[in-house]
Amino acid sequence: MVSDIEPRKRAEAERLELLRRLGEAQENEQRRIARELHDQVGQTVTGLSLGLKGLERLLAAGGATLEAGRQVQWLQALAGEIGRDIHRAAVDLRPTALDDLGLQEALATQLREWGQRHGVRADLEILGEPVRLPPSAESAVYRIVQEALTNVLKHARADTVSVSVEHRAGEVRVIVEDDGVGFDPEAVSQSPEDRAPAKPRLGLSGIRERLSLLGGGLTLESSPGVGTTLFIAIPVPPAPCA
Repeated sequence: MVSDIEPRKRAEAERLELLRRLGEAQENEQRRIARELHDQVGQTVTGLSLGLKGLERLLAAGGATLEAGRQVQWLQALAGEIGRDIHRAAVDLRPTALDDLGLQEALATQLREWGQRHGVRADLEILGEPVRLPPSAESAVYRIVQEALTNVLKHARADTVSVSVEHRAGEVRVIVEDDGVGFDPEAVSQSPEDRAPAKPRLGLSGIRERLSLLGGGLTLESSPGVGTTLFIAIPVPPAPCA
């Protein structure tokens, strides 16, 4: 029996290590693409907008037709929309604030823009002394909140979402709570063959997978008509002494 258990433990450890490396590689690639979108494509769109503004002035000085002026204005609006879409795509891939300013600022920006985009009130509360976490922990918290917000948008029909991040000695705790329609956790925890096809998975498997790579845990509370709360805990090694 022992000889069977040890190979399984090694296989599981190797699987988790492979997933961790794949996750790091994915984050690094997303960071690279996001930088290119922001620095290269973003600059091109900015140049287009400036060129259209100059063209508008030239047309106005030359007595251009009203229709030509309208076309230039439409192109300016289109360029602005393209620029916003590129910015949003870059932030979704890898927010620069996460690398430059830390988790708190990145989450604040994420919640503010998400709430404005979808018409949902989104609040952020930071408890404890905010400190820079290891990059893997910051990325995990940001992505987990991102996935939780996607779940809220797809399934919850909520008016309000609140995110709380608490820094404790040796761990960071995250609570994501919504006032949506809720669901029956027992139905979601059933095996795929037992669960009704209409029951959503709610993306919880992706959150649990991220947490498993860091030794974290997820507790879920929900019931129909009450809303859903996710309790997340991620161990964080103590910072080295200066």
